[in-house]
Amino acid sequence: MKYTPNKLARGLRSNKTGVIGVIVADIANPFFSAVVKGMGRAAKERGYSIILQDTSENYENEEEAVRIMQSEHVDGVLITPVQTDKKSILLLQASGVPFVLVATPLR
Repeated sequence: MKYTPNKLARGLRSNKTGVIGVIVADIANPFFSAVVKGMGRAAKERGYSIILQDTSENYENEEEAVRIMQSEHVDGVLITPVQTDKKSILLLQASGVPFVLVATPLR
């Protein structure tokens, strides 16, 4: 019958999307490429998908990426902050979306 479950319908019922947002400073950097690959693998093993935003080390892009993650109702965000401003981190805190800072200490 080739039935595939409808993630949107399941998300409405459970209030979960099964999606983790990943925001990286520069996906062209081999370090971040490897990290994202590992994140994708770990997410899949746990029944999650990831969506990826690359900020090109630009704060305005990072802020937009955070807003996209909020609009997509992701279950959590993994972020490597640009570090020129804490506003995007404050946006995540205010939204209540769980997040983890990855590979970069916030100054």
